[in-house]
Amino acid sequence: MVMGAHQCKNPAGASEPPRPSWGTSGSAIRSDFGASVGTLIDAASADPRFQTLTRAIVAAGLAETLNQNGPFTLFAPTDTAFGKVPPEILSDLLKPWNKDKLTSVLTLHVVEEGLTADAIESSTIKTVSGEELNLRVTAAKTTIGNATIVETDLTTSNGIIHVIDEVLLPASTD
Repeated sequence: MVMGAHQCKNPAGASEPPRPSWGTSGSAIRSDFGASVGTLIDAASADPRFQTLTRAIVAAGLAETLNQNGPFTLFAPTDTAFGKVPPEILSDLLKPWNKDKLTSVLTLHVVEEGLTADAIESSTIKTVSGEELNLRVTAAKTTIGNATIVETDLTTSNGIIHVIDEVLLPASTD
């Protein structure tokens, strides 16, 4: 069962903190690619911040899936985030014979629901990979796993992109 905004699990008795002021400007960062952007893949490939992500999605054979109707939420690591991954690991993941490993990394960044920033709350959420990740909302920032969401609600025809500053890695990389 895939969990989205209305299926998130809050810890028992936890109260929701005030909505965060994300970003350095002190206000929530909101963007919209605009109506002509197309799908998640169209938007990512057109944005120079996501060239490594786009290359990885194509290498894993996931472009067709992420071009479908959705809705999807993509927690998209930037090229800078991929730059934090040791080069030998990234290079290894992008090799054709490691397609399964690459797919397990990439599907950790996707939720099968259009999850806007306003719907995000401290909870766990199940990704397309089947793993659950912790979402944590504080007054200062919102995180998913080890990554901070640095830009929200980049809207496409089949979902939403939230920009993150780290690549999410599966619990087991064996």
